[in-house]
Amino acid sequence: NIFFGSPKVRKALTHALDRKGVIDEYLKGYGQISVGPVSHIFKNVFDDSLIEYEYNPEIAKSLLLEGWYDNDGNGIVEKNGVEFAFTLHIPSGNPRRDFSASLYKNNLLAVGIDVTIERNELGVFIDNLFAKKYDAWMAAWVVPIPINLKISWYSVLDETPLNFASYQNKDVDKHFDYIQNNYSNDISSEYKKIQRIIHDDEPYSFLYWVDNIISYNNRIDNINITPLGAVRHCWQWRVN
Repeated sequence: NIFFGSPKVRKALTHALDRKGVIDEYLKGYGQISVGPVSHIFKNVFDDSLIEYEYNPEIAKSLLLEGWYDNDGNGIVEKNGVEFAFTLHIPSGNPRRDFSASLYKNNLLAVGIDVTIERNELGVFIDNLFAKKYDAWMAAWVVPIPINLKISWYSVLDETPLNFASYQNKDVDKHFDYIQNNYSNDISSEYKKIQRIIHDDEPYSFLYWVDNIISYNNRIDNINITPLGAVRHCWQWRVN
């Protein structure tokens, strides 16, 4: 892909996005910037040594200059006569996606990239995502508990239905193979190695993790709130 095939360009895209702006303005601070496919809640496998790609349009521009230039002065960079312009697909009826997409469209225009936002009905959006009809999209990221990243990141695409970007890296595969064959052992170091490789490749612009805010009446006892939610053992609730 002429637009997204280079890790430097993908990192430029992430540097261009004001992800904290969405957290501060739309989520009112209830979120965290994502540096990869593992959330902070997975404390034993999350690699806290990873440094986020900060919002910095100047870094983004400098990375793009390695191949992309605004030769005709129209504000859009180009390469081999092709302007950096693409369509960003988002599901319709999602206010947070609308807010984020509009902000990121302006962010990317500021570094010379022209983005057209296209909204698709959710069913159509999901079908097209699985059919890999999109070059660029914005969607929610869900990590299963217990953690399992192989379904999204392994190179054998027939076995990874959630690998929407068709990401392939043989080093990542080796770590997944080790995890599968040694699951009874401590595999946290293997997951951290996977995160470092993915962070260096930056196959996605990882955006933010959203805090799940739960409120309940203090007359209810025995509520146990975990990452799995508040109602997982609701039969144990008692009203005092």
